[in-house]
Amino acid sequence: MIGAVLRSIDMVDSMRYVLTLELRTVLPAGNAESLAESGQMVTVYPDYVTGPDGGISLDSERNKRLREIRSIKPGESVIGKITLRQDGKWYLFDSGLE
Repeated sequence: MIGAVLRSIDMVDSMRYVLTLELRTVLPAGNAESLAESGQMVTVYPDYVTGPDGGISLDSERNKRLREIRSIKPGESVIGKITLRQDGKWYLFDSGLE
């Protein structure tokens, strides 16, 4: 789980975006160590759930939260969960968590 400040958002299309986040708080899951560190700048991509047709599911509550990120502005806070995948990219797989 991370708390971060949005530095930039670049829209790829009507659903997909690329975030640049400055991490402020990093809480690793369970007993694992985190690869992310407070103060680090990371580029993050949304990890949408796909529907039966292979496209982005518009009914998924998680996807609704990920889509809400599109409306925040640089300088605003982001709370969520990120993961580093084998492709070397960070993915936001949930946001707006309390």
